[in-house]
Amino acid sequence: MGGFKDPVEPLKRISYREDLESIELAEDEKAGDEKRADEELEVLGSIGFKNVKEPYFTFPTAIGKIDQMCKDLCQKLYTGENTSYLVGPDKIPEYLTIFLEKMKRQAEEFKINQVR
Repeated sequence: MGGFKDPVEPLKRISYREDLESIELAEDEKAGDEKRADEELEVLGSIGFKNVKEPYFTFPTAIGKIDQMCKDLCQKLYTGENTSYLVGPDKIPEYLTIFLEKMKRQAEEFKINQVR
């Protein structure tokens, strides 16, 4: 994450065509590429930099929202006999507990590196 302290040059857009060897955008692709780039960011939701429908969240804030969303979804998805997989105080599967803890550690490291 520390690599983003300096301004980052925009990446050169590449072709989506799989029938050509070149990765350069063909002339017929250039016209629709700007729309495609916006659509690619749109699926990122509130972490997409050009998404104007939702506010931009910092990385640690986004991690917290992902954490809560995962917990809420697990409680809806794991029903009936599958509730036996829900463990701990948050009532989520063990694999998800491990994943979320690692994600929180990454967010904490990100905060520490931002201060330096």
